[in-house]
Amino acid sequence: MSNPTNNGPTNKSLWDNDRRYDTARRAGAPSMANTPAARPLAPQVSNPNTTPQTPPGASSNNSSGGKRKKKRKLKKRRILLAILMLFVFLFVVGGVSTAAYVAYVLKDLPDWDETMLSSDKTTFLYDANGQIFSELHSHENRTYVKLSDMPDYLIDCLLATEDTRFYKHHGVDVIRIGGALLVDIRKMDFSQGASTLTMQLARTAILDDRDKNIDRKIKEAALAIQLEMNIPKTIFWLCT
Repeated sequence: MSNPTNNGPTNKSLWDNDRRYDTARRAGAPSMANTPAARPLAPQVSNPNTTPQTPPGASSNNSSGGKRKKKRKLKKRRILLAILMLFVFLFVVGGVSTAAYVAYVLKDLPDWDETMLSSDKTTFLYDANGQIFSELHSHENRTYVKLSDMPDYLIDCLLATEDTRFYKHHGVDVIRIGGALLVDIRKMDFSQGASTLTMQLARTAILDDRDKNIDRKIKEAALAIQLEMNIPKTIFWLCT
């Protein structure tokens, strides 16, 4: 007959455990109930009103990075300000130098009156019957013609080839000068003069200068402005 299986502790084992427990308690050992492993952990409750704490090293890194960004921005602003000041300085120096040079050139500008605008004309000799028997002229055989006798297509052709903005400018065509300057820069020469009809009249009637240089152009422009201020556009055709 087989013995029944003993699934529970015997009285002897229970007594040994009680004796060991008493011995340990007398020796001052902590009980199992008071050990940290035996105590339940308190639940961690987060407070929404508290801000998360960052490590000391992270805050110092953020502050140093912000200072570097501010220094870079300040450096860029100083560079841009220096470039702007340089452009302003060059603009002022260039303007003052140009004005001084123009004043130096115009100090020799000749005086003029309307009699200088009338070119040499051909002289006709008449006989006793009022018939022309001879003509006297210098290098040009020029005959006076009234404006009303000039055909419109002649005036239109002259304006189309020489000065398309004749009735829009006041002696100097700034737009035409800018276009001529671009063409000269692209072709690397100074073939485009950009002289208006008024400037051509000032050159041939007053200056009598054929040299193409900047000094002559400045004088032409100044005289052209004076001509347009004193002579109407309609009378201009009688002088050409």
